[in-house]
Amino acid sequence: MKLGKYLAVVTIAVQQAAAARVVFLGRVAFYAVLLAIYARIWTLVGAKGALGSFGRADLIWYLAVTEWIALSIPPLHTEIEADIRSGNVVYQLTRPISYF
Repeated sequence: MKLGKYLAVVTIAVQQAAAARVVFLGRVAFYAVLLAIYARIWTLVGAKGALGSFGRADLIWYLAVTEWIALSIPPLHTEIEADIRSGNVVYQLTRPISYF
């Protein structure tokens, strides 16, 4: 029994997992930067009393939840671009199924 093809599949899977880990860590770093920036902005705005009935913690939780949702959406533009380049966009347009 030849293990070469199984080794190739495992190698591809490891490479994809490593790429996904890098993307995940990049998103976490971006997320942390966004929260730090907005926390500082809301501290300055809150010092002037312009936040109304909301506190700084309320706004940070609001931003955290909305960014979690926004960053969890898969990048569809790459899939759509691949379909346009391959010519499959005509096939995709006639189907009543979205890219999601």
